Amino acid sequence: MEYADLRSRLVGEIDARRRTSDDPIVRKALHRVMSIAVWVVDQNKFKPQVDLPALRDMTLEEIDIYLNKMLTDGIGSQQEVRAVQEARELVDEIWTQVIREAAQGGVKAAAKAD
Repeated sequence: MEYADLRSRLVGEIDARRRTSDDPIVRKALHRVMSIAVWVVDQNKFKPQVDLPALRDMTLEEIDIYLNKMLTDGIGSQQEVRAVQEARELVDEIWTQVIREAAQGGVKAAAKAD
């Protein structure tokens, strides 16, 4: 998957969920994890050796670091921590779907080449 497509997909899906939420805490959490996901993708833009599963793992690790900081430094209420945890689950689902689609695309491309 191309960098621009991947970035647009992550931003699009997370932002769509953020815009439909009426809860300001959920919106803030979704915005924060979206920023983290975009930062990870941007940091690896020119590193073709980094594959999609590795990007997913790096993204989730950075979100986990943020969650750990929230918990150890006492940043945010329990509701805010829970909102970030739920946003992390959404990011994981998006990455899993992107990886699955990329794998299916690779199988289709290989079948066409035969």
